[in-house]
Parts: sequence; structure tokens; C-alpha cells
Amino acid sequence: ALPTEHCGVFICQLKKGCVYDYLGLFAFRLKLPDLPELQIEPKPSAPEQLPNLSQFQSRSYRPKRGGGFSEIHDMREYQPGDSMRDIHWKLSVKTDKLIVREAQEPNRGMVLLTLDLAGTKLQMDQTLDMLCWLSVWLLRHEVIHSVCWMDPGSFEPMGAVIGGEADLKDLIHTLMKTRLKENTPSIADRPFPHADWRYHIRPVREASPS
Repeated sequence: ALPTEHCGVFICQLKKGCVYDYLGLFAFRLKLPDLPELQIEPKPSAPEQLPNLSQFQSRSYRPKRGGGFSEIHDMREYQPGDSMRDIHWKLSVKTDKLIVREAQEPNRGMVLLTLDLAGTKLQMDQTLDMLCWLSVWLLRHEVIHSVCWMDPGSFEPMGAVIGGEADLKDLIHTLMKTRLKENTPSIADRPFPHADWRYHIRPVREASPS
């Protein structure tokens, strides 16, 4: 049985394997298989204070990749390959040209989540739980974002761009395999001038023993 109450990765290895005859006189070494890693994943949990998406400011707009639904559109002349469903027939009749309605999406600046790889095991659980919830929440609002933390080994800032849930899964695996150190500095007060929107993940402080 392995302890599974906290997030983490167990790496198990088979060191040595032999097959013996019935009398135990002869032994043959076995080529042992590599064992898969056992990953105890976080449980997505919302932070107590939710960030507000209305704080995002759109500097400009661009054509939405793949089209689809959008509350904002731009009008332009028809080009080969455009879908017939996007043609604005009333405007096309007035201008005597085929005009299409092109879905637009906002050009946002950097959207950033920061976290500290420090604290107790329970606090790290809370940090990873909230990271999962916030990242998925942003992705569901079609917001590609970055995650930044301080590496406990080099004390250098590390980062990852999250464009989908596969990126988030890889990031969580990387964070859970990172060895923690007690003196790792916090990234909370580090400035990020290129970030238009930032949210620092703070776990709940544990009550000190009385």
C-alpha cells in the first residue's frame, strides 16, 4: 500500500530478478520491465476569491480561427474558400458584392497565473488543486494563459504556456516531480510588466499548533 493522501508521483523500480531451479543451484538473471509511474493527481478546487474575467482588456480584434460563434463580427468581401453560411445576403444585395460576416476574437495581452512551490504538503495540495481549477476555467473561456513559478533548485523563474488541457496535464506532472526546498523564494512580489492580467494562487494558511 502506498500513501495517496497528497498529490505526487511515485517512481517504482525493480532492482533485480532471478529464476532458480528447484534445488536452488542455478540462477538466471531476468530482464525486468520498467514500471509505470503512479501519479496522485490534484482535485480541482475553486479559490475562495474568484478572479473576474471582466478585468480582461481587449486591445484589438482578429479573425477567429476556424470561425464559429462570436458576438463581434467584421464585414469584408467574399474570398474563395469562405463558407456560404457566412455571407451577409442583405448587405450583399445592397452593395452588389458578396459580403461575408467574419467572426472576431479579442487580442489580449499576457494572462498569467503564478504560484509558489513551497509550504506544507497540504498547502501544496491546495495550490495544485486551485491551479487545475483556474486553468481549466480560463480554457473554457477560450483564454490561452501562462503559468509561472520559481524553480526550487536554481531559484530562477520557470514558465509554461497552457493552450489546452494536455498542456495543463504535462505541467501538473512536471510540478509534482519537482523536489521542494524550504528556502525557495516566493514569486508573489515579482513584477511581470508584460502581463495585462495576473492572479497569484495562495493556499490557505494552516493554523499554528496551540
